[in-house]
Amino acid sequence: MKMIFLSITMILTACSTTRASTSMNATLLTNDMNCRRSSNCVNSRSGSELPPLAFSDTPAQAMERLHQLLLHDPQMQVTSHTDKQIDAVATTPWLGFKDDVRFVLDAPARQIHYRSMSRVGRYDFGKNASRLRDIANRFAQTAIAK
Repeated sequence: MKMIFLSITMILTACSTTRASTSMNATLLTNDMNCRRSSNCVNSRSGSELPPLAFSDTPAQAMERLHQLLLHDPQMQVTSHTDKQIDAVATTPWLGFKDDVRFVLDAPARQIHYRSMSRVGRYDFGKNASRLRDIANRFAQTAIAK
């Protein structure tokens, strides 16, 4: 009897995990930059404490500059790159937690919006915000002077 209960529990856990992963992937494939929970996610949308990345060079140059910055960051792995969007996975060095990071170009506003969301857990101890502040600082330092 205990073996049957354990087997059913394992199957139900696997099914719920698969559904959660599938729904997270579907959310990440859209341009929805909102955070479902604020305790493990940050973004640059209005009402956020973090401003979007501003640029004065061309949108293509700004996105390429950001792309190069992310490629040289040992904690970031770029998973997708287009002229309007960059997706990456950030991995914390000690515990290996993974966060999904998305950057989306807003060319008319001369800004790049972003979202960083932890894959697991309900709280990230401020890691997403500190990571994005660091990226924003490095992005600003690489700005092309006019």
